[in-house]
Amino acid sequence: MKTISADTWIMSLPRDWLEKGATETGGFYFESPDGEKGIYIASWNIADHDGGSAEEVAEFFKATDAKLLHKMEGYSWLTVEEQTSRAATSITMVVDSLAEAESYRIVGKTLVSLPIVVRASFQDYGCSDYAASQAFLAPLVESLQLQARQN
Repeated sequence: MKTISADTWIMSLPRDWLEKGATETGGFYFESPDGEKGIYIASWNIADHDGGSAEEVAEFFKATDAKLLHKMEGYSWLTVEEQTSRAATSITMVVDSLAEAESYRIVGKTLVSLPIVVRASFQDYGCSDYAASQAFLAPLVESLQLQARQN
């Protein structure tokens, strides 16, 4: 495994994964050598948010992700699992979604410690075996953490 990071987040990836460059929204995309798995990750500083709590911000991102999934024509998505973890000033939300007929799995992880939001989408484009996909992606999802803030 190798450690990769940005100003707001840090995570581990297999050594042979490739950074494919910036996304249209200014995030990053990493991909397995065979192209079967990928990770989109982006962060925002929402200092001008409307004063909502970290949980409200995480719920907003979750709802936005759900809308995007349901807009994908030809895909029938099932939420396999949702987890929410709270700490003193932060919240972590993980939503595991599967389009079984299309062998497509997306695990979304949102980390909120206002004003910082980090959102990652761990994707398995050929998920024919959920247990194998879970065994592979779970350590990657778990490894994504917020960077300690420097004051």
